[in-house]
Amino acid sequence: MIKNYANTTNKNGSFASEKYNCRAKWLVEGHEYYSHLYDRLNGAKETIFIAGWWVSPEIPLKRPLPFEMIDHESRLMNILKKKVSNNKLNIRLKKA
Repeated sequence: MIKNYANTTNKNGSFASEKYNCRAKWLVEGHEYYSHLYDRLNGAKETIFIAGWWVSPEIPLKRPLPFEMIDHESRLMNILKKKVSNNKLNIRLKKA
């Protein structure tokens, strides 16, 4: 049986209803994504999984001013070094 979604009453004519109290975030710009990622990595207590076909350890996750970028604490490699030295934390890299 084929369901007809044309007569839906959901927002924007969507087939799915709007969800509330979910953990998903709508991140439109890279600035928002990297800022959120920085906060989550710093809050990690047990394991960090990183999967990607291209991961740059030099990327700053919080956008500093250009003259502050030499060895900024928000770079991915500095965050991972800090997490490993402070905790018994597993960091697992997977090349996708």
